[in-house]
Amino acid sequence: MNRHLGEPGPGHERLRSLVALAHCVPGVRLVLRCRRGDRVVVGNAVDADVDSETMRRVVVASADPLRPDCGCLVDDVEVLGSVTAIGGGVFRGTHPGIATRWFVSSLHASEVDRVLDEVGPRRSGVVSHVTGDPLLGRCVVGLAIDRGDRAGELDALIIAVAAECLVRELAGGDAHLRNEAG
Repeated sequence: MNRHLGEPGPGHERLRSLVALAHCVPGVRLVLRCRRGDRVVVGNAVDADVDSETMRRVVVASADPLRPDCGCLVDDVEVLGSVTAIGGGVFRGTHPGIATRWFVSSLHASEVDRVLDEVGPRRSGVVSHVTGDPLLGRCVVGLAIDRGDRAGELDALIIAVAAECLVRELAGGDAHLRNEAG
């Protein structure tokens, strides 16, 4: 339930994750479908209504219980641009010639780095990108490989990493949401 209107929307946590994705991954755009029927495009392209940094600050401010919750005004969020949702919170990059996969975790970046070391994509020639956002309490994780013939391997790796991160999020209770710098 959303804090102010008492009606379900995409949820503040999901909105935080998608805003982190749009803020960290070049070319990602979000389309927010609002309760009043408005459509707001978030991203860093010229046609965006709101840039991703501004939306990031709005979402951070909405976490303050003394401020209005912008999440309660949003009925749905669509992710467009340089990624395509492929299920389970994983996104496929649409850059030609390079296979990329992305997901967002509420674990601290250092914990995600430990997962990457343990699961093994760094040993398999896959490049990893871990970008922590302490204000949103999120960490955007990307895996990339420059050979399209290994896309199936990349899918298996991103699923393994995302699954392990989710297990650690669930095992940690609310402690992972503190995603503090350092």
